[in-house]
Amino acid sequence: PDEAEESLRGIEQLLTRDIMSKRYKEKSDLTKAVLDEQTSQREKGITDPDCLALVSSYHSFYARVRATMMGKFDEAAAEAQSEKCCNENFTVCCKQLNIDPLIRAKGKNAIYDQL
Repeated sequence: PDEAEESLRGIEQLLTRDIMSKRYKEKSDLTKAVLDEQTSQREKGITDPDCLALVSSYHSFYARVRATMMGKFDEAAAEAQSEKCCNENFTVCCKQLNIDPLIRAKGKNAIYDQL
């Protein structure tokens, strides 16, 4: 891929200082909340992993939403790239995907039927 098409995936959170600060605070808040709950449970002489999971889940909600959105974005980008590849050079794409030559000779519909 040329430089214009290269992905920033994985470093998107480093784009601004505000984003970095917000993510750091979210992680710190999550860690503090879980450790506080563990301390509380120890003081009461109980062990409740479900409660710890709930605290963690609550404090990681936005991170999970972001991760889901990025996953959907990545999926759409991969599908678009795959479609672009197959439309631009059907034979090369089929070879890259290790599609059987006999199926490949029948065309795209036969390939989609095999997937």
